[in-house]
Amino acid sequence: IERVPKGTKIINIPAKRHPIDLVYAEIILGIVQGNDQKLHIREEDIMVFLDHDHVNLLNHSFDAVDLIPAADVNGFACMHQPRCSSHCMARVQPTVMHQPHMWGLFTVPGIHPKHNVTLGEWYVQTLGLEIPKTLVPVCYGRSFAIKRKQLSSRHNPSFWQHLIAILEDDDNNNDDNVRNAYYTERSWAAILSQSVPPDIANALLHRTRLILYPPFDGLDITVQDW
Repeated sequence: IERVPKGTKIINIPAKRHPIDLVYAEIILGIVQGNDQKLHIREEDIMVFLDHDHVNLLNHSFDAVDLIPAADVNGFACMHQPRCSSHCMARVQPTVMHQPHMWGLFTVPGIHPKHNVTLGEWYVQTLGLEIPKTLVPVCYGRSFAIKRKQLSSRHNPSFWQHLIAILEDDDNNNDDNVRNAYYTERSWAAILSQSVPPDIANALLHRTRLILYPPFDGLDITVQDW
């Protein structure tokens, strides 16, 4: 992370297990259970989770001087700046926000239909969570910052134990593992951040110039003008 504020304490926690989502969940469970005393993490501290496999996105990331204050104010912040095609970027600055119904319809390409439930179905049926009703944030690249005290306020230890069990299930086939990886990445922000209040969501949508609809790749973008 570039431009780290003076006085920042950097703690490298080796990721001895894969997938990285499992490592994150185990770290968070330990913190929520109060097993983080040796790390001396205070309630107001900002923790940054950085996925090494996505360092190629650092050129499209917020500096620490932007990321940490955002997490301090909002409790949570995505590290990677959202991107879209060159055609899209020529017209707008994309955000990390998704409309709930569009977010929930995402599926993983190439997965056998038997294992390929939608992201929304997985979020509700597998994780046991309710899809946000206003806007859904997504942190692509699995890199984000969160205030320590927000970890405890969002979910209890049983949820993190449940997520860990899903991610380390030895009965999973390859399709299940690929699906879980895609869906967990797209769920971290919704899991850890506070819901966007309706008035804020309405204000954001009112000022939105474009809403992107599939397909998103290349120049083939269907948009709705606002």
